[in-house]
This record gives sequence, structure tokens and C-alpha cells, in this order.
Amino acid sequence: MKLFLYKSLLVFFLILILFKLTIDQLVSNYEKKFDQFFSKEFLTNIETKIRKEIKAGLEKERILSAEDALLINQLINKIQKEISGVE
Repeated sequence: MKLFLYKSLLVFFLILILFKLTIDQLVSNYEKKFDQFFSKEFLTNIETKIRKEIKAGLEKERILSAEDALLINQLINKIQKEISGVE
């Protein structure tokens, strides 16, 4: 009985060590990436980049190309027709 208990404890600890070295390490890496992605510094950095791009777009004479403007206009017209058809 003692031998069985010792073997069981040994197997349990080996499985625990294997878990810590593999799955736990993987989960820990993803947690770090997730925390880094939603950190205050990262969000502030994204906010700054968006502001820079908006300023750069406003300094241009034309923001959209003629083709893009036509596509957006057609989309807006289609949405307006669908909305007016609902009432």
C-alpha cells in the first residue's frame, strides 16, 4: 500500500511539473500579451496615431479618391432608400 501511495504521489508531481512547464507557460504568455494589448500606454499610443492620421488627412486637399467617393455615395443612397422603405 505504501508503495502504491509513493508511486501515486510521484506521478502526481510529475504531471504537475509537466503541466507547469507546458500549459501554464502558454496561458501565462497569452495573459501577458492580453494585458499588454489593453494597457494604458498601448491605448494612448493608438490614440496618438489616430490623431496624427486625422491631422494628415485634413491637411490633404482631397481625402477620398473619386472612385471611393462614388462608392460611398452609392452606399449612402442605398441605405437611405432602405430606411425610407421601412416606414
